[in-house]
Amino acid sequence: MKTTNPNPITDFLSSTERTFEIPVYQRNYVWKVKDCEKLFKDIVEGIQNKQKHYFGNIVYYIAGDDPFSPFKRYVLIDGQQRITSTMLLLAAIRDEETDQSIKNKLTYAYLLNEKAEETFRVKLKQVETDRNVYEAIIEGLTENINKSSIIYRNYYKFRNLVKKAKAEDGLSSADIMNGIKFLDIIAIDLEYEKEGSESPQIIFESINATGEPLSTADLLRNFLLLEVGIDRQAEFYQKFWITIEKNVGNENISDFIRRYITLRSTIDIKKDTEYEEFKKNYKNYFKDAEDAIKELARFSKYYRWIKRPESINKENPKTAAILQDLDDLRMLPATPAIMWLLEKADTDAISYEDVNDTLDVIASWSFRARITNIITTGEIGTILTTKILEFLKEKQSETTYSDY
Repeated sequence: MKTTNPNPITDFLSSTERTFEIPVYQRNYVWKVKDCEKLFKDIVEGIQNKQKHYFGNIVYYIAGDDPFSPFKRYVLIDGQQRITSTMLLLAAIRDEETDQSIKNKLTYAYLLNEKAEETFRVKLKQVETDRNVYEAIIEGLTENINKSSIIYRNYYKFRNLVKKAKAEDGLSSADIMNGIKFLDIIAIDLEYEKEGSESPQIIFESINATGEPLSTADLLRNFLLLEVGIDRQAEFYQKFWITIEKNVGNENISDFIRRYITLRSTIDIKKDTEYEEFKKNYKNYFKDAEDAIKELARFSKYYRWIKRPESINKENPKTAAILQDLDDLRMLPATPAIMWLLEKADTDAISYEDVNDTLDVIASWSFRARITNIITTGEIGTILTTKILEFLKEKQSETTYSDY
């Protein structure tokens, strides 16, 4: 790990031999308007007091040097929100400036690499969901972009702040730029490929303890895609992670992972421990990260069928009807067992008829257990979550699962 002394963020951004890359596993840009206002206030105070302001650490590693190109790819592990916001502010200053010479200087010192090949032209490469809007702003092509995006909203806010500072406070573009130069950062190169260097994953996880809390989805996406390797991250993000998000919904990823771990381990794990449990069992469950993300994408389909029975209606209307009944009966605790059965049918290990009959037995038992009140709700939950799953996995006879 190599650390610089505090230096202006403009020094870090102005190098013509680097591009900054936000890897696909990072979260989207999330700064609020109040964060932009605070940043601009710090800049104005720096101008007035001629006092430096510590703007935090930027943590990165340099990915695969190309011997035929002078550019280095700086992969951002921490600092993407601050760098994106600074770039949007620089674009706002440029676009509120009338002097074409100054506009060009801002563009080619900070925002674009002049005469660079297309891969390195835009100095900051955003995650895919933010990329089109961000690059349109940087290229000055804002007429037809999505103006409801957070990226555009904050850019527009910065333009208004710059315009107001010029009109009411008499500040020039040069004054505001000098204020930005009072923002000091410490740049930390993880030297990722050197033996004994700290893993980007450890740094990423530490953000969860000190900054904006990261969700299970954030942590898991980072863990798996970082393990896949930078050259294949975009491919696996597109083919498999997006599939998981579409099937499960970002808000349900923690629940999906918890149910999946229960399916594999037959142990009911506690909420909010999903990521730790996944990491702990990772090497027991999967050959490698590629195997893991493909497996999760596959099982996310069965989770979707359980959550949205209509999504399987065309292929298996009888199964869809039973899954809808189970949803009406609030059979969420049985999700691991149901996913296990659906996977068996989907891979032709057992018939859908047997799955349907087995699910009918489980639903019937659950309904009768509840109305007779012979056992407690907690006991019913335990049986649905782990005991039935354990029972199904132990079957060795030739009978069907429903008969068993």
